[in-house]
Amino acid sequence: MKLSLVLLLLPLLAQAAITHGPVVGAVTHESARIVIRTDNSSTFHFELSPVIDDYSLAIVSTEVTTSWSEDYFGIVDVSGLEAGVLYSYRAILDGEATETLGSFRSFPEPGSVPESFSFGFGSGQQNVTDGASNDGRIWAEVDAADLDFFVHLGDWTYPDYAWEVDHGFPPYFHQVPGRVTESYKTRYDPDYPMNEIFDTLPLAYVYDDHDYTHNNSDGSYSEKFNSLQGYLDCFPGYPLPNPEEGVFHSFRYGNAEFFMLDTRTQRDPNSNGFRYHEEWLEDPSVKIRFDPDESHRLLGETQMNWLLDALASSEATWKFLVSTMTWNPGNRAVLELAASFQGDPRFDPVDTPIGSYSAATVAIEASDGGSGFPSVAERLVDGIVENQVENVIFITGDSHTVAIDKGENSLIPEIMAGGLDRTNSMVVAYQEVFGIFTWSGEGQHIWQGNFDEHYGKVTVNGDESVLLEAYDPNGNLIASHTLEEGFLPEKVNLTVSTSGYDFGEVKAGYSASFPISLINTGADPLEILSLSDPGEFFSLRGLDIDMNEEPELSTPFTLLPGEKQVLGFGFEPQEEGAYDTDILIESNDPDGVQLIHLSGTATEADSLPGPLLSRNFPNPFNPETSIHFRIAERGQVRIDLMDVRGRRVDVILDEFREAGAHEIDYRPDALSSGLYLYRIEHRGQVMVRRMMLLQ
Repeated sequence: MKLSLVLLLLPLLAQAAITHGPVVGAVTHESARIVIRTDNSSTFHFELSPVIDDYSLAIVSTEVTTSWSEDYFGIVDVSGLEAGVLYSYRAILDGEATETLGSFRSFPEPGSVPESFSFGFGSGQQNVTDGASNDGRIWAEVDAADLDFFVHLGDWTYPDYAWEVDHGFPPYFHQVPGRVTESYKTRYDPDYPMNEIFDTLPLAYVYDDHDYTHNNSDGSYSEKFNSLQGYLDCFPGYPLPNPEEGVFHSFRYGNAEFFMLDTRTQRDPNSNGFRYHEEWLEDPSVKIRFDPDESHRLLGETQMNWLLDALASSEATWKFLVSTMTWNPGNRAVLELAASFQGDPRFDPVDTPIGSYSAATVAIEASDGGSGFPSVAERLVDGIVENQVENVIFITGDSHTVAIDKGENSLIPEIMAGGLDRTNSMVVAYQEVFGIFTWSGEGQHIWQGNFDEHYGKVTVNGDESVLLEAYDPNGNLIASHTLEEGFLPEKVNLTVSTSGYDFGEVKAGYSASFPISLINTGADPLEILSLSDPGEFFSLRGLDIDMNEEPELSTPFTLLPGEKQVLGFGFEPQEEGAYDTDILIESNDPDGVQLIHLSGTATEADSLPGPLLSRNFPNPFNPETSIHFRIAERGQVRIDLMDVRGRRVDVILDEFREAGAHEIDYRPDALSSGLYLYRIEHRGQVMVRRMMLLQ
C-alpha cells in the first residue's frame, strides 16, 4: 500500500474520540437526549446509572453512528429514567467505555409540586465583533448557582457575524453548506467557559436571529430551513410539534410548563409594519410611519394557534413563555418617539450606545420586539384572559441588558436578561434619558451603576410564588421581583411615547412644537377621558399619523387596540422666563392618571443673554466627548458634572471666557458607566443637559 494512501486512511482506522460535548437536553421525568461530536466516524451509545461510576445495571441509550456528512455529530435518546433521580453517564465509543463524563437529574413528574426549583436563562455571547465578548466570566457563576437546568434564548456565538468578518454578505452563513453544523461546533467549544455547565446542567434552546440567519431576520430569508435542519441534527432538543414551521415546542417540569417560542421562522419583515418604507429606501428624506395592519404576524398562524390552545389546556400552575426577543408592548413608545424625530436636526441622526443612526433606522430597529406586532400581543392577551389562564410569565433575552416589568407596561409580567457575554447595550437606561419608562420593576436603569454581563434566574416556590432575579459574574444581584400566584394580565394599557419634553430656549414671540403619541398597547378599547389645559404659554392640538393638524381634538375619544393619537404640543412664550406645565391624562387605564411634563425657556427677542449649552457629542461616549456652549457676554463659566441625584462628581470647566461659541473636550477620570448631568453656570444663569458614559 502506498504511503500516501496509508496516511489518508489513518484517521478512519484510529480510535474515535469525543471532540465536543456531551450536551444533555430534552430531559423529562423519564427520558433525555445527549449529543456529542467525534473526530471521525464512530458508533456509540451512552450508559446511565443512578450510582456514580457503577454501570453494572446501567440504562442504555439508543445507538448512533456518526458520519462525515453530518460533521460527525450524533444524538442518542434515553428512556426508562425514574423521576427526580441524579444520573451519571458515560459513552461507549466503538465498544470502548469512557470515564464518567457528567451527570444530570431527571425532571419531576408532570403535576407534582416541588417545594422549590430554579433555572437559569440568558442570551447573547461569543460575538467576534464585540471586543468585550468571549470572556465567559458569567458561566462560573451559573455553574455555582445550584440550578436544575438552563434555558438558552439564542444569539449563541453569532455565526452570521463570524461569516461576515471572513466573507461579507451575501451569501448568509446558513446558505453555505456546512456552516450551520460548523456553528454548533463553535457553540460546544470545550475551551469556552460555558463548557463548565455541560456536565451538570440540562439545556433547553431556541435560536434567535443571529443563530438563524442574520440580524433582525424573518421568514422571508431563502434557505432558512438549513438552520432548522441544523437544530435537528446538532442540538438534543425536545420534540417539535410542527418541524416544518419552526423550532417552537413545550416541556414540563413538575408544576411548571415552558413554551419555547420561535420568533423568526414564520415572522413577517419588521419593515412591513411601516407606511412609506419602500419610498424611504429610495429617498431617505421620506418620513416613515408605524402603521401595521392586523395581518402583521410574528409567530405565524400555526404557532399562534398551538400556543393559545396549549395555554388554555395547560394544567401547570406556572406557564413560562420563553421568547428570544423582548416582548413588552410598552416599548412601542421607543419606535414612535424615534419616528417623531425624523427630520429634526436636534435628534436626527440619533446618538445611541452603539453608534449614530437615522431616526427612521432606530424606529425600524425598535420594532423587532413584540411591540412591533401589536395585533399579536392583543390576540395573546385576549386568549389568556378569556380562558382565565393564570400565572403566565415572559422570559426574554436579545436586549443585552436587564429589566423587569411587573405587568404594568408589558401586560404579562416579564424578566429580560440578554447579555451573557456581551457589552451591555444600556438600552433601557438610554430610553429613560428620553423620558421613556416602560420597565416598572428593577433592572439596569439610568440610576443603576451595574451594567455588567449577567444571567437570569427564576426560582419557583411550590404553587405559591415565583422569584425573578438577575446576577452579574461576581454574584451581585442586579434585579429581583416576586410574583404571587393568581395573576391575570390587564387588558387596558395606555403608553405615552415620552413622559416629558424640554423645548429649550425659544425667543419671546416665537414658537416651537413637538409631537407626542398616546398609544393603546392593550387588548381592549382605551378611553381617553380628559386632557388637562396646558396653560397660557403651551398649546395642544391633534395630529394625524402623517403629522398633519386635525380639525378637532376633543375628549373623550376612543383608541382601539394598536391605535394611537398624536398630540402636537407647542411652546409660545410672549415674554422672558422659564416655564413648565403638566398635561394630565385621565383614561380607563387601571394604572390611573398619567402626565406629560413640558418645559421651556423664553429669551429676549433679539438676544440670548444666558449660556446656550448644546448636546455633547458623541453621546453616549467612551472615553471622550465634546461639549459645545455659547455665551453672549464675557465672564466666568463653570460646568459641573453631577450624578442623577444632583451630587457634583467632577468640575469640567471653571474659567473666564470671552463672548461667543466655545468647544471643550472632556475625558472623565475614574467614573463608572451611567447617566450624568452637566450643568453650565454663567452670570447667574444656569442650563442643564444629560450625558451617558459607557465604560
